[in-house]
Parts: sequence; structure tokens; C-alpha cells
Amino acid sequence: MLIPLVGNLGAAGFILFGLAFCIVRFPSIVSDAAKYSHLLILPAYCIISALWSNYPDITFRYAIQLLITLSIAIIFATSLSSTKLIRAIFYAYLIGCVICVLMELAGNRGQAWAGFFGSKNGFAALASILWILSFAVQKMPEMRMWRLVALGYIFVGPIFIALAQSAGAILAIMPILASIVFFRMLVRMSHTVRIIATFALVAFFVIMGSILSTYSEEITSSVLEYFGKSPDLTGRTELWDYAYYLIAKNPLFGVGYRGFWVIGNADAEMLWAEFDVPSGAGFNFHNTYISNAVELGYVGVAIQVAILYLALYRGFKLCVSAPSADNVLWFTIVAFSISRSFSEVTFFTEFTVQSFLPYIAYIKIAQSSRALREASNVPTERQIIGRQPYRINGFRRG
Repeated sequence: MLIPLVGNLGAAGFILFGLAFCIVRFPSIVSDAAKYSHLLILPAYCIISALWSNYPDITFRYAIQLLITLSIAIIFATSLSSTKLIRAIFYAYLIGCVICVLMELAGNRGQAWAGFFGSKNGFAALASILWILSFAVQKMPEMRMWRLVALGYIFVGPIFIALAQSAGAILAIMPILASIVFFRMLVRMSHTVRIIATFALVAFFVIMGSILSTYSEEITSSVLEYFGKSPDLTGRTELWDYAYYLIAKNPLFGVGYRGFWVIGNADAEMLWAEFDVPSGAGFNFHNTYISNAVELGYVGVAIQVAILYLALYRGFKLCVSAPSADNVLWFTIVAFSISRSFSEVTFFTEFTVQSFLPYIAYIKIAQSSRALREASNVPTERQIIGRQPYRINGFRRG
């Protein structure tokens, strides 16, 4: 969380404590983490992309860092319970939010809140996920002492999100709130009513999606004007057009992981100059799929989409069947990441929480889904008696 504030020291601390955790839990983590080794296909592909990258040393270095990040995420998710993970993540986000708010109160001059991220989108994402976490904490008996803090943030959080003035975060958090309310309502419904309500919700989103796609330009212009932004998405349409040109040159495999925004790359230097951004300032294409297609091609995008959208689908099914606080939390984290992915680069990059959390959510959703299936396959006493012979008063029945 604090890497944007403390730099390489934060990354070193992350690796150090991750390694220490592996040493302590070594006997058990090997077998547990191996069940989700398929999730390492993504960082493995990033490492392989060094073979065709114009900057193979940079690609290889960052890909190894991504491998470390996602490996530790898998180990944490398979070794710790949902309760322990939620508690740790809540503390981290709460500490980060307090630091950001203190920084803004001390030095803000009427600008959008950015905290130690130096980016309003970064602070908006922190404030939004902490808000999602607060709803889960409210329903967790194990965090009774923090319920009051979480309740307070449920009311304060929207103010912080608004102060960040991030249109993407505000638009992304609205369906997340609707999902939380919907799944809370499902708890009190019978199985049949749940199915009907779920079909109604899906139909509603399909209709809303059709309306939004039909009037997308008008809606986008209105939202951007409200936030005082240019209707051309701050020049993003021009940026995307050039990205499509780059994708067409390397459609399948891209230019290599982290192999585009490199000082000295003529295309990157041209875009930095055109958008009046200092060379090497960390500019991006403001769309996860476009950005990843430039670097990793359609193959890399397909791997990422498979991971995220499979988690989304499984999470939705899980929440309909068992809408517990932790299940809803993991689903909404994935849904929020996907919602922001159309306007920001949200996954997957090394040493970032936004890449760390979706992997944890994927595994926790998979574990809960498996436990639910196993529980549903356990035969009842009546079913056991109906299938097997048994004796009553010495007589064989069956």
C-alpha cells in the first residue's frame, strides 16, 4: 500500500515479509499453493515476452517482480482464512487512507485529492475499496471492535471519493453499491425467490447496458462536464487511436511486458511530448485492455480476461447461493477492478495492491465455491437410510 510513498523500501519490505511467511508456513504452503499454480501462467507469459521485447532486460526484470507479487498473493490466499485476510487488508487500507487525508488537510489548495499516490485515481481507488471493506467488516463478528470505525467510514467514504474528483471511480462504485444491497436482500429470500430475483437483476443490467451503449456519448459528455473535464476524455481518444495502430503492428504478442513506456522508445517519447508529460513520468493508455494489448498482445489480454472474468462469474454464482459478507466482498473487489479497467490500467503490474487483491479474491471465491459444492454433495440421514440397508430390532430393512 505504501510503496508510492516509500518507494523501493516498500517493495523490499513486501518481499522480506512474504519470504518470512513462506519459511514459517513452508510445510503446508507447497501443497496448498500448487492447486492454483495455473494462475502463474500470466507472469510466466510476461517472462517469455522478453524474447521478443525491444527492451528484454526491462521486460525480464519487471516480469520477475510480477511473478513474486502474484506468487505471494497465492501463498497468502491459500494459507490464511478470509477473516484474517480481510482484517489485514482493512488495516492496510485504513492506515493508507488516514495518511492520505492528513496529507491533504495539511497541504491541499483546492485541487482534487491525490494523497501520497500523486494521482486522484489512486486515492479514489483506495477510498472506494476501503468503503467496500467497511460493509464486510460490519457483518463480521470477529472484528467487533472495528465495526464502529467501519460504520463511520461508510458515511465518510463517499465524501473522500467525491473529493478525489475521479469520474471513473464514482461510476464504478455505483453498481458495486447496488450489488452489495442486492446480495444483502438475498439473505432473507427463499431459494426460489433468489433465482427469480437474480434473473430480474441480470435482465435489468442487460437493459441498462443497452441504454448506456445507445446513449454513451451523451452520458459521457454530461458526466465529464459535471467534473469539469473535456468531452474527448482528456485526449484519450487520440491516445487510443495510436494504441490501435501499435496493436496492429504486433497483434498477437505485443511489444513485451512493460516494454513500451520506456525512456528512449520513439513512440513513447512522441506521446509524452504530445500530451505535455515529462519523459518517463508513468503515462498510460487509460484502458487496461488497450494497454495490455500493446504490451502483451491478444494472447496476454486473453489470459488476463480469463482470470478476472472467471472470478467474476464464479463470484456472482457464489453470492447468489451463499451471500455471506466475505463472499460478497471478494466478488465486489473483482467487480470493482473490472469496472475501473475500462478507464484506468488496473491490473496486472508488479508490487501494486490492485494486482494483489484480484488474485486473492479469485482463490477465495474458488475455495468457497468448492466448499459449497462439497457441502451440497454430503448426503442427509434420510438419503443414507434410503440407499443403504439398515436394521431395526434385528430385522434387515433396505
